[in-house]
Amino acid sequence: MISKVVGDNHKAIAITANLLIDSNGNKFGKSTGGGSLW
Repeated sequence: MISKVVGDNHKAIAITANLLIDSNGNKFGKSTGGGSLW
């Protein structure tokens, strides 16, 4: 998809990270209804 948009001379880089969870296994984030993560 990137080569179609910007051409064949560009490379794509991706970074992934594990889901942030608390000690009970509940996820952090905006969708949890709790306070702000940051």
